Amino acid sequence: LCKRGVVDAATKQMITSIWVGDEPGTVVVDSGSSTAYVSLETESALAVVDLEAHTVTHRIHTTPNPRSLDLLANGEAIFVAGHRTGRPARYPYAEDEGGQIDIQAIDTATGEVLWEVEEAGNIITALVADEARSVLWVLATVTFPERGLVTLDSPPFEAQVQGYDLDTGEWLHTTVLGPANEGEGFVLGPQALAVAGDSLWVAAQDSGVV
Repeated sequence: LCKRGVVDAATKQMITSIWVGDEPGTVVVDSGSSTAYVSLETESALAVVDLEAHTVTHRIHTTPNPRSLDLLANGEAIFVAGHRTGRPARYPYAEDEGGQIDIQAIDTATGEVLWEVEEAGNIITALVADEARSVLWVLATVTFPERGLVTLDSPPFEAQVQGYDLDTGEWLHTTVLGPANEGEGFVLGPQALAVAGDSLWVAAQDSGVV
């Protein structure tokens, strides 16, 4: 449970495993520096792995419950989102009295936080660094307990795609994933996000749609 396996792409065989820490969740790789970054959800950290030496060189402190990760193409910055930011009381409907950091941009060389976003969502499941548009796309479920019962006009939750400036973290826009056609419900359980040309694709687990 505390390891990541290394698989030979040609033989499809696992050649080694690397101990990284408690509950590794997501891994991204900077092929230019032979470095992997692994989210450790219960440790509020990233394990930084030397892929040639097969060892963890150090850790980078993050927001609680890190899961979604993406890297700049040059490997100089990594973007991290907390899945539930370590506050289970927030899910599904509770409110926090204070702010909580949900998204961070971190300098991979120094571990310095370049910018942060508070209260992006109750559950964050994916993010993509879109360097062509200089946008960080974030997939989140946001709840609105004040709305009360479920209605198509004002549901107590929304699946959202949020856009933030890649350099500053400034909020740019939000798209609510509402009914695609008349009579259809809102998108439930958004899990995955991808950029293809001029389109964003979202996979919604509980709705069974993309």
